[in-house]
Amino acid sequence: MPVYNCEHYLNEAIQSILHQSYYEFDFVIINDGSTDKSSEVIRSFTDSRIVYLENDRHAGLPYTLNRGLDLINHTYIIRMDADDISLPTRFGSQISFMDAHADVGLSGTWFEEFEAGSIRYCFSDDYQRLKAQMLYTNPIGHPTVIFRNHLLKKFGLQYDPKFYYCEDYAFWPLCARKFPISNIPEVLLKYRRHNKQISTEFAAQQKEEAIRVQISQIDLLTKLNGQTRNLYKKVLEKQLLTEEEQIKVERLFSLLIDQNKQSRLYDPSFFKIALERIRTHTVDDDLFDQ
Repeated sequence: MPVYNCEHYLNEAIQSILHQSYYEFDFVIINDGSTDKSSEVIRSFTDSRIVYLENDRHAGLPYTLNRGLDLINHTYIIRMDADDISLPTRFGSQISFMDAHADVGLSGTWFEEFEAGSIRYCFSDDYQRLKAQMLYTNPIGHPTVIFRNHLLKKFGLQYDPKFYYCEDYAFWPLCARKFPISNIPEVLLKYRRHNKQISTEFAAQQKEEAIRVQISQIDLLTKLNGQTRNLYKKVLEKQLLTEEEQIKVERLFSLLIDQNKQSRLYDPSFFKIALERIRTHTVDDDLFDQ
């Protein structure tokens, strides 16, 4: 669990981990140069499962996450954010799922927003569908994730520091190209929405990075040249297109469908659905339950 200036939410987050029904774990907390009272809150806990570390400076989330990945040698690594709440059965459910699905290397869960409204995020558990959904959205809740550690080490997978505001969305496609991923269709985390989190405070930067992630995935099918790349970027940005540009987009999407049929990088049916979502600027109807 990385921590950066979360003193107001930290006690509740830590308590939710220490009160898991599955109790045999090490709880690695890394303080990323907080300037508030986060350190005091963490040090107030005396549970022997807590391993408390501090960065020598504020290095950012990708660095802190990678430090955690490097340090942990257990079978599984479970992610947590310092402002969220894990439900008591979370660890037990996720570990049981991974034990029962030996091929899965990464899995998330459903989760519910709270404080600034109530939204339930209901993600697919289908590997092929998730791969295609990554072309236009992020179908894995970062603070809900469990990793199979030996696969991360085997393939040298780490968060890319070039994606400071969108590190998770950039990481999932790297994982999905190496092993199956999934989600448990059960709410196991409460996600706190507030105005100090990255997705709120740096929404514009996060959107820009997300588009870079989406374009990079298309580049695996066919390397987009400058003009075509700009056109595809306009589609992702939901810009108004001229009639001529719309025709070019249809041609591009036909080319991408043909390229995918040859490479089989994505399931053809899910790939076509993904392109239609991109073209019409829609997401899956069953993703959110308000």
